Amino acid sequence: MLTKTRQRGFTLVELVLFIVIVGIAVAAIGAQFMQNVQHSAEPLLRQKAIAVANSHMDALQGLPFATISSYSDSTISGFTVDITVSSSSAWSATSHAESIPAADAKKIDVAVAIAATGESLSFTLYRTNH
Repeated sequence: MLTKTRQRGFTLVELVLFIVIVGIAVAAIGAQFMQNVQHSAEPLLRQKAIAVANSHMDALQGLPFATISSYSDSTISGFTVDITVSSSSAWSATSHAESIPAADAKKIDVAVAIAATGESLSFTLYRTNH
């Protein structure tokens, strides 16, 4: 009487197929991981640029109205700040008492360029003579 022995394990075809599928999955995950690692510093640089712009806007708020003028600042490593001051047109409101004359209002544009990424962030500040 012949007894059949039960075979255990995988065939060579199954093993090769498994290796191919796992290899493709690892390659896809690795590519995504590298993409994330390459761009991981950008949010930190953006936060630093916002802090630089905020410090310049705070400094402009503390200056007398007549002394506010356009300038550029590249003293902060990795960032360039451009301040553009222009006279704002007269602000009109619902009543004549709420209007602000053009001579008493300035529009201040603050642009911070990040050298590492080439990105530029822009902010606008309005200052009135009060």
